[in-house]
Amino acid sequence: MIGARIAHRRNGQRLGLTPPSGVPTGRDRDGPVVDRPEQDDGDVSDTWHGHPDALRDVVGALIRRDRHAADESMSTIAYQPPPVIPRRTPSVRRLAEIYDRDRYQCRYCGAKTVLIPVMRLIATAYPQEFPYHRHGKAGETHPAFDFSSASLDHVIPVTRGEDALDHDNIVTACWVCNRVKGNFPLDVLRWTLRDPADDTWRGLADLYPPLWDALGRPELGPNERAWLSATRDLY
Repeated sequence: MIGARIAHRRNGQRLGLTPPSGVPTGRDRDGPVVDRPEQDDGDVSDTWHGHPDALRDVVGALIRRDRHAADESMSTIAYQPPPVIPRRTPSVRRLAEIYDRDRYQCRYCGAKTVLIPVMRLIATAYPQEFPYHRHGKAGETHPAFDFSSASLDHVIPVTRGEDALDHDNIVTACWVCNRVKGNFPLDVLRWTLRDPADDTWRGLADLYPPLWDALGRPELGPNERAWLSATRDLY
């Protein structure tokens, strides 16, 4: 997966979406939402920029065998486990409405996205040309699943007190922007929300039911069945 992460980072830089230097990025698809420690004042990245100097002082003190001085330097950057908040996500029907509202376009970079269940169906028709691995295993999944998948993102991170189910705080995001943004607010990244540019794009979600029929109605999992029902109702 390292290669995939590097590709995401490079793609983010190409789109001008790289976060402040030194700021870690990434978001786990299935795990709990984890916020990073908040800073009291100034640029959030200032503290992370100070890590090299603090570590230099720690190393120097340890070499001098001055453990007290090393402990003092380490205390300035000592890790504090961030709060872990159980993930709460909208229902498939509500998420379908949000994606449709945003016309399946990333509200951060403007890229068109595609509904993941649609791409999974395409993978059943083209297993070699358009492979899909349920765990996103590197080398066994087409890059479109990473770069073009529609995903939800909370504009104001839930860890900052926002309701995880607030319709107005949830937007469509491509996976590149989703991972780069992480749990940072837009002002830290100097991002702004974009309005959808193509009013006709529906992320191929409007074609999900007829595609399923055309492919012989293959067996679907619970999530795919929920999306089939939601897209039928919407389109």
